[in-house]
Amino acid sequence: METKIGELAVRRSIEINASPERVWEEFTSAERMRLWYSTAGGVEMPCKRLEMEPWVGGKFETEGDHGDITFRFTGSVLVYDPPREMTVEMNPVHVRLPAGMLLTFALTPLERDRTRAEIIQHGFERFGESGRNLYEAFERGWDLVPLEALKALIEEARS
Repeated sequence: METKIGELAVRRSIEINASPERVWEEFTSAERMRLWYSTAGGVEMPCKRLEMEPWVGGKFETEGDHGDITFRFTGSVLVYDPPREMTVEMNPVHVRLPAGMLLTFALTPLERDRTRAEIIQHGFERFGESGRNLYEAFERGWDLVPLEALKALIEEARS
């Protein structure tokens, strides 16, 4: 099942020198995912805690700091389709929203045993008129750090 992604979607992607099956290995447990999603090169990133159960209906929780604000999201895995997609619904604990936000991790095979890894924050249409403002805030906030850490973790292991 592939997740439908609306117009208001924050997309970040990177190409990795590995097969989708190899890249997917980093989505199979919270311990593995924490290696790239919450740290890069030993530097603590904004996400300081990540708990994930790798199956549909499993929990997905993150906690971290952004400036002076500590954020915590709780949610569940909506799609777990190895080695293509994992989509989670995330509900912020620190602010009440009418619906959860969606986060999709997508892998696309490329030529020569390469993979495009993509993080997509979406579902902003669920918030009505405030959706565009929320989308714009997340668009400014996302960078490539977690994907760069994922790439380094996989490609350095191949060396």
